[in-house]
Amino acid sequence: MSVYNLPNSMLFVWDFYTDWQGSLFDIAYQHKKVNPILFCDGTLQLDVGSCKKGKICEVCGKALASNSSYYVHMKKHSNNKPYKCSECDAAFCWKPYLTAHIRTHTGEKPFKCECCEKLFTQKSSLNIHMRKHTGERPYKCDICFKSFAVKSYVTSHRITHINKDPVPCLHCGLEFLNKHSYLYHMEEHKVKDFHCQSCGKSFNKANNLIKHNLLAHRGHLLESPLSD
Repeated sequence: MSVYNLPNSMLFVWDFYTDWQGSLFDIAYQHKKVNPILFCDGTLQLDVGSCKKGKICEVCGKALASNSSYYVHMKKHSNNKPYKCSECDAAFCWKPYLTAHIRTHTGEKPFKCECCEKLFTQKSSLNIHMRKHTGERPYKCDICFKSFAVKSYVTSHRITHINKDPVPCLHCGLEFLNKHSYLYHMEEHKVKDFHCQSCGKSFNKANNLIKHNLLAHRGHLLESPLSD
């Protein structure tokens, strides 16, 4: 099943397991009902029903965590922008956006950094600036795991991983734009020791078995080959 065909309620689970991490601890932290994780017998019960539900924007594909955030986001795509700037031709769908825009004309900067007293027109700009003082880097590249303080930085960074000439798989002929995805794919050609108890399908990694159970069997009991 393609990630683009997944139900909205499962896309958030997919986010935790997709790419190369597949971390059990992420899912346990986000969904308290499956916490704590005990590996004493090599088994884990995942409760898909406890996962956070959300919606996907049909215009740009962005995932929203709630109906209210989905509604706010969809206003950005609407041509209905009743809040107009009296100084220029700019128009906005929400009044707070207009308020922030007007400050570019007035020069007002009501948000001050308590560490260095630098001023900002928007609170979001102050929040990003504060990461310089705290060292927080919440945005991580899913290929090399390098962290960034600003989301747009990691978006630009990902481009550096794209090869001009695709790397072909010598086993099946598939081509890949970066070395990491190529190496990850090559794992698929290795011995598959992790078996699904429900349908018998085999996988070469435990996290791939977990993905399979979540998507195909709605989170049935997973068992490691080491638990026997």
